[in-house]
This record gives sequence, C-alpha cells and structure tokens, in this order.
Amino acid sequence: MLPSGRVVAVTPPRDPAVPDLSVLSVQLPARAASGSPVEAIATIRARGAAGRKVVVTLSDGARVARSVSRDIAGPDETFTLALGAILQSAGWQKVTVGAAGVTGEVSLADNRLERWIELEPGQRRILFVESAPSWEVKFVRRALEKDQTIRVDYATSVSREAVVDVRAADGETVSAGKAKPSSTGAGPASLRAVLGDERRLFGYDAIVLGPLDAAALPEADAARVVRFVDSRGGGLVVLGGNAFAGSAITASGPLAKLLPVEIPASRLGRADGQGDEAGGSVELVPADGFSAHPAFAMLGDEPATALRLLQKLGNAYVKVGALAAGAEAIAVDGASANRAPLVVAQRFGAGRVTFVAAPDTWRLSVGATAELEDVSAKFWTGLVGWTAAGARERSRLWAERTAVSTGAPARLILEARAADWSALAAARIEGRAVLESPLETGTDPGPGSTVDVRFVPDVVDPGRFVASAVLPLPGTWLVTAEIDGRETATARVEVVTDDGSAGAPDPSTEAAAATALAARGGGLVRDGSAEALLETLGTPATAEAIETIRPARGIWWAFVLPLLFAGEAFLRRRSGADSVEVADSQLG
Repeated sequence: MLPSGRVVAVTPPRDPAVPDLSVLSVQLPARAASGSPVEAIATIRARGAAGRKVVVTLSDGARVARSVSRDIAGPDETFTLALGAILQSAGWQKVTVGAAGVTGEVSLADNRLERWIELEPGQRRILFVESAPSWEVKFVRRALEKDQTIRVDYATSVSREAVVDVRAADGETVSAGKAKPSSTGAGPASLRAVLGDERRLFGYDAIVLGPLDAAALPEADAARVVRFVDSRGGGLVVLGGNAFAGSAITASGPLAKLLPVEIPASRLGRADGQGDEAGGSVELVPADGFSAHPAFAMLGDEPATALRLLQKLGNAYVKVGALAAGAEAIAVDGASANRAPLVVAQRFGAGRVTFVAAPDTWRLSVGATAELEDVSAKFWTGLVGWTAAGARERSRLWAERTAVSTGAPARLILEARAADWSALAAARIEGRAVLESPLETGTDPGPGSTVDVRFVPDVVDPGRFVASAVLPLPGTWLVTAEIDGRETATARVEVVTDDGSAGAPDPSTEAAAATALAARGGGLVRDGSAEALLETLGTPATAEAIETIRPARGIWWAFVLPLLFAGEAFLRRRSGADSVEVADSQLG
C-alpha cells in the first residue's frame, strides 16, 4: 500500500450478547508521597452489560484501597474513573485496577491491569501566605499539622516585615524572636526571601494562599509563583477569604490567570475580606460523581456521610462565575437547589490549582468532638495533599507498560529538567537495566541479567527521552538512568512468560493501534461488521461516468485518410508543385 493510502484494520466479529469487561488503561504517577492521596485514572470498556452494575477497584495487593460502582446503560460503553486511595507502605509497590460485576465473560484476562508506583517516605512541605493573620488560615494550618507527613511553613505580616515560621524537628514553631534553628537549618526568613528565591520556593510542594493584597506580591514574585505551578508541578490552594477588592486574585491581579474559576467583580467589594457569614446552612459535600475523588480519599468510602456530620458553613462563600476550560467543581453546597460550587480545581501545566470558595471552613470543627475534628482535619489533609501531588523531582523515569512478555520490548520514558526546571533539550544519559528479582527466586540469573538502555530525545515533547529495550529474562528489572552525571532516576518493569500466569495482557495496545491507524487516515473496526467497516471508511461518493471524445481512436479514420492523401497529390500536380525544371545545357 502506498504511504499516502488509508489503512483499515478489522478485528474478528464478536457476539454482542456475550458480556465483556476490559480495563483499557491506567494512568498512575511514577512516584507519590507515602500516606498522601494517590490518583489512578482508569479507562474501562463494558460491552453486552447494559442494565448491570460494574465495580472498579484499586488494590495494593493486601487490600482494596478504593472501589467505585457504575451503572451501565448502553450495549457498548467506554468510561473513565478517577480512583483515589491512600497507600502507606514506602518503597516500590504494585497497584492493581480491576473491573468486575458481569457474569458470563468468555475471558477475564483483560479485567485487570497492574502498575508500579514508588512511595516516598519524605514529608511534603506546605507554605502558607497571607497579608495578616486570619482565623481560616490558623484553622487550616492546625488541621494539616495533625498529619506527621506534612510540614508547614507560615508567612504573614506580623510586624514591619513578613516572617516565615518554620517548625523545628521537635514540632516547635520557630519565629523571628527565637534563636532556635529550624529543621532546615535556615532559621526564620522574610516573605520576600522565600518568594524571591526560586530555588527555595521550589523546595515546597504546595502554597496555600490566604487573604493576600495584590500590592504584597510584586510582578516578579507572581511570575515565580506561576512557574512554581506550571513547571515545578507544585500545587496552589486559594482560600475564599481572598474575595475582596485589591486581592491578589482579582481579574487584574497578579494570580488571576491561575484561577480555575471566574470571580465576578460584584463578589470582590468587601474591603476586609470577611463579610456576613450568618446562615449556617451550607453543606460541604463531594459533587455528583466525585465521591471517589482522591481529594476525599482520607474520608473513607462515603465522604459525603462523613462531612454531613460536621457543622454547616455560612452563606458568605464566593458565588463563582464560569469555570475555566478543564476545571471541575469537586465539592458543592449539598443543601442548595443548584448545588453551588464550593471547591473547584484544575490542572495548570504540570501542577494543580484548587479554589475553596468558603472563607469559614473553621466552622467545621467548632464544638466538634475529637473524632469529628479529626474528620475536618482529614478533609484538608486530603485536599492539600492531592493538590500537591504534581510536585516532583526534576528527573523521573517510568515504564509505559509495567509488565511485558518475554522478548517484547519495554518502552521507557524519562523526563528531565534543568536546574531552573526548564525542559532539557539534550542531555548525556547513561541507562542500564538490572534483573533485580528473577521469576524463579533463588536461581542464578547468569548472563543477560544486565542490559544497556539507550535513551534518545523525544522530538515531539521537549524534555522527554525515550528508550526501547528487550529485557531477556523473566522477573522484575530495575532500570536506572543517570542524567549528565548529576541525577539518577529509576523505574521497574516486570517481564512475564507467555503462558499468562504472571499477568494480564495490556488492552492499551489496541488504543495505540487505533491512534496509529487514525494518523494514516484509516481506522480500527472492532467488531468486523459491514456497518462498522462502512462507518470507518465513510459513505462512498456517487460514481459519475464522463464520456470523452478521442478522434484518433475512431475506426472511420481508416477510410478518410487515403482520400485526404489522394486529394493532396491531385492538387500538387495541377499546381506544378511536383514538376522538375532541367537546364538546356543539361539536355544538349
């Protein structure tokens, strides 16, 4: 077939009456902080399962960490779910996403997919910023400090200059008036020193923005915060107390471009950022379809039930306008008829931005028992932890498929950034794969247990390098990539035998084939029917017959041509064109 031709692949037809579930793909971060919310994006296909309930689970091998059910309405549905869970064990861990709930399937091989994730035991660092101390920020800080995996630094204008309060190793807060060094050894510092030093700012995983005047955030510092989210992958949580004239999030403010919502000017008229909070009738609950969202993972399987046990909020929350493209309202007012958005989030570059419309979440724990106060703390721990989940090291490595068959190439992706977090266009990369644990334990792997891995730049995505390596022996392989001799990234790949005993096939290969076919102007016909083939090829154009006269090909020219030649000879004789004149000297 010519390169410009269309390619169509047809799979064998299947009986639509036979049910089938497939886990098509699972997106999981290569690394995450132990004890923080982990988000797995699973794509599921259900065929022949109309009217049934499908249960999708996320497990860590020892337990089911999260389960979500979905009612199937159509004969062939493909849907995506976000599964949030808390994984505690540090180190490399295998996570499994499975789909069940349909009986009568011919094969269960594609009902689950396994992925590797590296859980890091280190703390997540959160920076709080506000122009003046507020009840809301004080409450949120205390809620986060209950979690030992989170370390909080706080910056506010408590005197002539802003200072940062840093917790020491024993948990005591170090302020400007104390000489005790902080756990970082840096001691207290001014707000300008933190926001003006990109290396220091980028050491945080998330920023929580309390009420902050735009004048307190110079243009250069605001641009640095944008890069913190966009390039560093850090999280930004904006509290509702910012809804006042002159705040940093107004339409003309330095951080407006980061917001996942439009805030009407009518909601920014309060000079002090407080306003009337009477009412106490607002219920903070997950939005429809978001109960399994990672932001609520710490609240158990029924986060709405847990949150409804807490005190209600006041009605002074920000009535947001239109949501930005790609933004989602993950929590709403469950007591209002229109379920007004209370928490809206979006991805921004490599990071996330979350806007909390309510300025009074401190009400959640007012007069609450210790158990319910813990629930409100877990709400904030989960929300901030999820927002900060995009924060990562400058270099990271992962396998496109964490399990491959013997002899099949493993595709590896390396993301590398420079010291300023810009994408590396070129780098010297030394890659190697080592057989860490053979499939048959206790045996000597022998030759072939180490393979060199060659990374090349991805021309489509700057900052990424890709490699394809055949790992010859079954077992778990540790892949290491050293970038310019300064940083090292690792990933794991499991090589399984072809008997299917060690893992299920990866249905994402079908999606990759469909993408490749579409790039050639063709498509994938999944059920082999004539209707599906016609849908892929398109309706053929009506054939038009055009009659063209070609005189040289008519047989009547065989009779006309001799007559034309004879006429020409007769005319030439009459005109003397064929006579020859001879000189008299030649005749005598």
